[in-house]
Amino acid sequence: MTVELTFDFKVECGFFWTGRFPISLMEEIGRRKSDLYKKLAQDVKNPDMLIGFEVIAMDGRKFRVEFASDQRQTDLSTDVRSMRVTFIEEQ
Repeated sequence: MTVELTFDFKVECGFFWTGRFPISLMEEIGRRKSDLYKKLAQDVKNPDMLIGFEVIAMDGRKFRVEFASDQRQTDLSTDVRSMRVTFIEEQ
């Protein structure tokens, strides 16, 4: 299984323009993307979506990172799965 990771525009702003989130957090999410994908659960409101979150400690700080995966974008022939970081909040 291959996981293609993307970030919501507002989340990217928090990394690149405002500096609100450390780049090391983005790198850690990228390293763990397959394991994080496996933890996603079906969204009861939208059966085509998988959702989940993980609290990740980075640089002495904790971040609640929310993920979503639209199952309609899954390419079963190549086993490529999409996962998007939809929201990050510092705890």
